Parts: sequence; structure tokens; C-alpha cells
Amino acid sequence: MAYIISLCGKPNTGKTKVLNDVINDVERKTNALECESFPHGKRDQVFYCKINNKKVGITTRGDRKKDLNDDFNDMGICDVYVCACRTQGCTQDFLSEREKNEKDIVVFFHTWEEDDKSKQDSRDGKKKKEIYDAIKYFVELK
Repeated sequence: MAYIISLCGKPNTGKTKVLNDVINDVERKTNALECESFPHGKRDQVFYCKINNKKVGITTRGDRKKDLNDDFNDMGICDVYVCACRTQGCTQDFLSEREKNEKDIVVFFHTWEEDDKSKQDSRDGKKKKEIYDAIKYFVELK
């Protein structure tokens, strides 16, 4: 059983940016060890590390079920996974299957598009903090 933290939203609502910012915070603000990162295109990446002897894997991809499945396999068995997903469809199906078959616990955070750039930046900062805090919480569980 693992915890899966998923940032859920429609296309172009900042999911990749927020998760890349989370990766930067994990690297800078925690006692993360054995960090590895693998790029996927210009903006996406798969990242994993150990924090408090717990393996954390983060993928910024989440538009296609195959991408999530490949990235979860590449990260190996993690205590905490973090990913993006769409509001409905195949990536939601992937997470539902993980809940059912692997007994994983999925926690959703939602994002949306803002008309005002300053509101978007503020919202992205709040989502980054919420996800970072959730990672910290799950790696501190005994």
C-alpha cells in the first residue's frame, strides 16, 4: 500500500509547473537522499528520492494512462507517489485501479485556470505548499 498525491485539473492549468516546483522544494528543503531525476521532453520529469527512509516518487506527467503506468514502473515501489491527472478519463481510471488492486490511498488536490496571472501564481503557490506538506506528512507516518 502506498499514498498517491494527485494534482487534478484540466489541460493547461499549471499542473506541471506546480509539480516541478514541488520537486525543487523537496530537493532544497528536506533531508532527501539518493535523488534521481529523468527528463521527459522540455518540461516533464520523473523524480524520486528517500526521505526519512521512505521512497518518494514524483512524475509531472499525467495526461495519458500509459505515461503514468510507465512512470510508476520506472520509479519502482514507493511509499509516496505524486502525479498529475486529468479531471476525468484514463488517468482517473489508472488511479482508481491502483486504489482497487494495490490498495493505495489516493488524495486529490485540484487546480483550475485563472484569468488573472497574479491569481494563478498565488493559487500555484498554495497548491505547491499543500502538496509539499502532504508529502512531509506521509513520510513522517510510522
